[in-house]
Amino acid sequence: MPTLFWDASGLAKRYTAEIGSDVADALFAAVPATAMLTTVWGYAETFSILLRGLNGGRLDQATFQTAFAALRREIIGSPDIGFLTVDEAAVLAGLWARRPAFWLLPTNALSARQVPKDC
Repeated sequence: MPTLFWDASGLAKRYTAEIGSDVADALFAAVPATAMLTTVWGYAETFSILLRGLNGGRLDQATFQTAFAALRREIIGSPDIGFLTVDEAAVLAGLWARRPAFWLLPTNALSARQVPKDC
């Protein structure tokens, strides 16, 4: 069976009424939790989306609490939904492989005047 990866925008559709919510609900009903994946970042971003909805007046307190409780129960509380993790060494190796050429300069090659102010 294919794996369904939930990012924050997909998860938000599950917990707030917006365009695509019916599709997210249908996927949750049709795909077993053992075939679903997300990340801690996806969970945190989904919570942030819900909180922005509350703070911006698009969600009332009761709707926010219900959505947040469902998010915790269905995602964090599920023993079956998988969480992708990132190996820090793999991330660092990937960043090093894509490093800009100036990373190779000795530390004293640039003076403070040569470094842009927004760096």
